[in-house]
Amino acid sequence: MVEAGPEPILIDVPDPVVDPDPECFAEADSTEDLDGDGFSPSQGDCNDCTTNINPAAYDFPGNSIDEDCDGEADSEPLCDTVAAPIDSDSALAAAAAIGLCRMQSGDSWGLVSAAYVNPNGDQRFESAVTAGS
Repeated sequence: MVEAGPEPILIDVPDPVVDPDPECFAEADSTEDLDGDGFSPSQGDCNDCTTNINPAAYDFPGNSIDEDCDGEADSEPLCDTVAAPIDSDSALAAAAAIGLCRMQSGDSWGLVSAAYVNPNGDQRFESAVTAGS
């Protein structure tokens, strides 16, 4: 006989997209940044009640939410699905293998740099890559 474990604890967290505060969707020309994420509605923030939704946010695939305010949910481009070989010296290929393929640009998120680093802090290869280089 198998005994059941403890009952799971469920926490009800309101979804800011499903249960929006009307103030979050101010007039598009409003310059007030209610959530403090650095973007106001006039700068393209489509939900000004959460810092997770703004024009520079990562648009998580598969959740049907438009985090980056581009008008389309789940629009983040997918990385090349070819995994980096374990002995590759391409830190960018390794980053792409774990889903980090967009390089940082302007106010948007993205990969700033990539390098293989040994536990002692020394770079494993000299081919570290930094955004813009």
